[in-house]
Amino acid sequence: MTFSANQAAYCRFTGETFTVVSSNGSVATLSDGTARPVGELTSASPFRRDDESPSEYAERAERAEAEAGTWFAYATKPQLATYNDRMAVAAAYKGAPKWDRFRLAADREFKRTTLAAAELCNLTFAELMTAGEVSEDLQDRWELLAVAGAMLEAAE
Repeated sequence: MTFSANQAAYCRFTGETFTVVSSNGSVATLSDGTARPVGELTSASPFRRDDESPSEYAERAERAEAEAGTWFAYATKPQLATYNDRMAVAAAYKGAPKWDRFRLAADREFKRTTLAAAELCNLTFAELMTAGEVSEDLQDRWELLAVAGAMLEAAE
């Protein structure tokens, strides 16, 4: 599955799993093969408010994930383009072992090249869940990351 930068609705990077969900609800998981739908949240979340219902929490978390995903998509356009290009090449081998090797290599490279963005995505989610907005400092970090990515792309 491939996404354009404006289709990514949210991202989540935890340990070995990196998940991108498109605005239409399609789920793509890079690495371990498990995917979770939007809104699958744990009740033990540190962001849960005492006065909110589970549905209110899920809605707030979904909005925070969507906004964090927008920032992630903005900062990782070059990496996403590279991933989509590699998967387009791999499509010719779908169903064969070679496709699995292409996919795993593309997944590893995408994860490796977007680690900083994934960390910022998680920080953005946390800020949105605790403060309700993204701080100026975090916005500046996103801008620096996006500029650095664009400069690396231009240098290649």
